[in-house]
Amino acid sequence: MKKALLILTALLAIACIGAMPFLCTHSDILPEVSTAYYDYKAKEDALTATGPEAELMRMLTGLSADTKLEPVKTPIKFSWFGLYLTIGAVVAILLLLWLTRKQTSLRQALLWTTVLSVPFGLIGARLVYCLVNISFYLNAISAPEAMLKVWEGGLSLGGALVFIVLAGVIGAKIARFSVGPLLYTLVPALLVFCTFVSIGVETNNMGFGPEVEHLVGSFTAMFGETRRLNTAMMVASITAALATAFFIHGKLLITRGKLNPSLQFALYTFLYGSVMILMESLREDGHMVWGFVHAEMVFDLVFALAALLYLAKTQKRILLSLLATAVLAGAVVALEFALDRSSIGDGLLYAAYIAVLGGYIFLGCTCAKKRLAS
Repeated sequence: MKKALLILTALLAIACIGAMPFLCTHSDILPEVSTAYYDYKAKEDALTATGPEAELMRMLTGLSADTKLEPVKTPIKFSWFGLYLTIGAVVAILLLLWLTRKQTSLRQALLWTTVLSVPFGLIGARLVYCLVNISFYLNAISAPEAMLKVWEGGLSLGGALVFIVLAGVIGAKIARFSVGPLLYTLVPALLVFCTFVSIGVETNNMGFGPEVEHLVGSFTAMFGETRRLNTAMMVASITAALATAFFIHGKLLITRGKLNPSLQFALYTFLYGSVMILMESLREDGHMVWGFVHAEMVFDLVFALAALLYLAKTQKRILLSLLATAVLAGAVVALEFALDRSSIGDGLLYAAYIAVLGGYIFLGCTCAKKRLAS
């Protein structure tokens, strides 16, 4: 029974990987799709209107009382972003297979995790995106069925990561393997996947930050003719650097006999979440924005807080961590407001951003060090 379920889940994962090149993501759903939905809604309102203005509405939309509307249909197209998602998923899976080539029990647990991660990741990415933009689908275009059309765009990396970790927990339970070591092994694969996602984001003309001259002045020429900070490539570089640091740090801890898989997973989750808060702040593409704060920044802060609480362990450090997170959240909101509304230079505001996050990261690393020593 378990083997049959594994085969079916693997086939589902393969089907999802095959569909990924046709996924795309933009600041909302694709502009042409949005226009089609708005046009459909206007015609629907005109056809169902009653009263003295009904005929005028139908005339303006070129309809008659007996016109039958066709449902909005959007073609499924090839997407470079989706292709990078596919490459990232395949490379991450191959990396996991290589890392566990001499560990049979761990490989069995990761086999379950990988076949669950692909569908789980897509479901989580789309679900979180739709929840963040629920008013758009229910109110703006009155088309809740559009939430199921993944090819129309809209995915959340934070949602994908949460559901992939959930797949890891389930995979470990099914294979009766320890959750901590499995999640620790997932870290480099997740970072590699995030690197490819960030590269793919650039293909959609997303992930670009503020004008460089506002940040570094005379060094503008280093960033090309666009004169805008390429946040997508910065994220790709940072996640790749974190993956490299993971290997080096892990090897050192194994050599010294101090490796704690659960602790290391929490540490890298904390570092990733903390750094990505700043990276999401630099994005100016309007993807999943609540007012002047990016929704992904909230998810990143949740990642960082959950990991920090695990690293803190003692009641005193837990209280300190909660206080530090509250201060960080307040500072982020204030800085985002200032970046959006004030005349203060972006360079100074981002310097303050780095200082606040630096203090938060220092606290997390200190907690990890004390936890490792205890």
